[in-house]
Amino acid sequence: MSIYSFTEEDIRNIFGNKDLNQIYFNIIIDGMNMYITNFYKMYGILNNSENEDTGGLYTTLRNLLNIIQEFEPYINKTLFNIVYETGKSQNHLNIDEEYKGNRDIQKQLEEKYDTIEEIQKERFNFRNQIEALKQITMNIPVLNHIQISKTEGDFAIRFLITELETILSQYNIDKSNIVHIIFSNDSDFLQLLEFSNIIIYNFRLKRYIYSKNINTHFSRYSKPMDVLLSKIICGDATDNIKGIKGIGAKRFAKINEIISDLLVPTFEISELFNILEMLKTRKEIAKITNYPTYSDILKQNYKLVNLINYENVVSMITLPTLEYLKNNIISYIDSRINTDKKSNSLLPIVMILGRFDILSMLDPNKLNLFSTNYELYLDPIPSNLSRKANPLPISESTTQ
Repeated sequence: MSIYSFTEEDIRNIFGNKDLNQIYFNIIIDGMNMYITNFYKMYGILNNSENEDTGGLYTTLRNLLNIIQEFEPYINKTLFNIVYETGKSQNHLNIDEEYKGNRDIQKQLEEKYDTIEEIQKERFNFRNQIEALKQITMNIPVLNHIQISKTEGDFAIRFLITELETILSQYNIDKSNIVHIIFSNDSDFLQLLEFSNIIIYNFRLKRYIYSKNINTHFSRYSKPMDVLLSKIICGDATDNIKGIKGIGAKRFAKINEIISDLLVPTFEISELFNILEMLKTRKEIAKITNYPTYSDILKQNYKLVNLINYENVVSMITLPTLEYLKNNIISYIDSRINTDKKSNSLLPIVMILGRFDILSMLDPNKLNLFSTNYELYLDPIPSNLSRKANPLPISESTTQ
């Protein structure tokens, strides 16, 4: 067993009596989250022959290899996606100009190091390795490389999940047989566990998280929707999102007891306002409604953090990015289904890996997984199986 293996408890709670061989797995890896975690965990530990740091690159590649190896038994019914995001989301900044304003990397490095040389060295190593990682993953046939800028990666991933289900339905694949697994430490994704076919692998905990065990690993949340309500009402210090003044974790827990059962996960902001106004005589609710700009703050935070409401997700992604994501996933699925299972594709990664002395560190047998194209889903594919010529437009995509 590897750290990516399902425990017996996971299988029982996630899949019930379903045969895993009948499941269509959609693996989505938060590439920047995984790389950043590995870079800082391994920085200064592993260098190549040119004395360049390679720890983050090496460990991330190992993670990718092990994830793909774990799902190799189901590879004919598995999609592998890796998503990279760069720059702050323009739509988020349009709503809150201070969004992620606390992430001054240069200032953090100046506090960490004594010399400019040390700062420049870390920045060089970070950029060097992430660029190599992107080059490599771009050339792995079984892995779908997705790169977006000025868009929140978690919003892009949420969009991809619904868009993928819409496309697969055109191959007569039932949504009830699809399981999406997001590999990320980002707590924003926890709200998506409201959907029974979404689970999360947390790199820090080395565990799969789903609705039945969220309280075990994140004790302040009894159910996934608590994550969303908490971020709307209390804000999120990680992203520099301000909440209602004076409401921390303990007070939120009392508020949540009153309002959460009155809302469905896909609630509109107007529904939350109506409930708060209806209950404003309650002591804890008054903490919100008596705050001068509570409605502005809640409305703003709803837009910034809500991944459950699909319409909100679409509104927070620019049209060019939506089109890019849509075309990317269509192209990837079509290529996986139409690829000859027996054909091989040599990867042009030897020079990149060799430069970082990575190739000699990787198990050649595992590397072979990356050099083979696999047929997806049905073997053999009936000649009459094809996707409808005109997939649903974005505005009409199925909402989960």
